[in-house]
Amino acid sequence: MRLVYPAPPYLDPYMNQPMKVDLELLKEQQAQTEFRNGITGLIGNITAYVLVIPLFIFHWRLANKKTNIRKK
Repeated sequence: MRLVYPAPPYLDPYMNQPMKVDLELLKEQQAQTEFRNGITGLIGNITAYVLVIPLFIFHWRLANKKTNIRKK
């Protein structure tokens, strides 16, 4: 997922001004991080369902398959 949707670069608010903090920059970074985490989580969950549902159906059919056992 990180190859398709890489993390944005982090801008350190303390880099140039050790005592002054830009609260707007921090809020913007937090909002971007939350949005990115939400999108990557959603894509990860959708991918998991796409992979798991066919596997579950295959397993269910295999488990419910009636075997023909010859009794002598």
